[in-house]
Amino acid sequence: MSSTKGSDAAEKIIRQMFAGALRSAKIFDRATGGCRLSDASEHFLTAGIFEALAKCKGVTHLEVPVSACRQEAGAVRCGKPSKRDRMQGRYDLVHYWANQRPRVAIEVKNGVKVMNTALFKGDFERLTRTMTASKDSSYQFCAFVFFATADYKQAGPIPGAKKAAREKLEALTERIDDLASEFVQSRHRPLLRRTYTSKTFYSPFPDEGAWKIGMVLFADAQAAPSFPKDLMERVG
Repeated sequence: MSSTKGSDAAEKIIRQMFAGALRSAKIFDRATGGCRLSDASEHFLTAGIFEALAKCKGVTHLEVPVSACRQEAGAVRCGKPSKRDRMQGRYDLVHYWANQRPRVAIEVKNGVKVMNTALFKGDFERLTRTMTASKDSSYQFCAFVFFATADYKQAGPIPGAKKAAREKLEALTERIDDLASEFVQSRHRPLLRRTYTSKTFYSPFPDEGAWKIGMVLFADAQAAPSFPKDLMERVG
């Protein structure tokens, strides 16, 4: 495991990731007058997290090749990598320890509207297999940040439509957490997960719907960092 000398606590990094994601979503919402969040560029939302992590000790890089990063972290398995490791792709963000070894791998997903397992399976597979590749890995935890939207129902009064949109988003985030739980339970080494979500935000225009952000964390159950308790945590 990497040295923590000169590094911030994991809790600060987690808070900054969540705050950066929420800030970028709010900036888009405010700048566009309430346009649908799913229309925002995923790179724009990722940049908000990148900017927030600049307040933490250690550097953060964008679009980091998975294979090279895992080699650098010592997160490699014996023999030929499995296709399920998805070594040919890139992490959206990687935050590094003060000794310049990878600490946190982050994937970002925008435009989440329905519980299409295919939207999350690849990222969950990559992140959980990253965490279980080696006990000597420098990765402390991995994160999946998502931006979810739901349409209002056009029929009926607005208060009822907002309630329906909120309930749809709540059901969606719960199903995402259930899927994350399935991946955690399927790994050969015990992992710990935490899921956080923001409150629901509403566009002033009914046809633009409602939105919220969420974040799922994966860590080694035997060496998990201290996770925040007040980021509107939904599931243990």
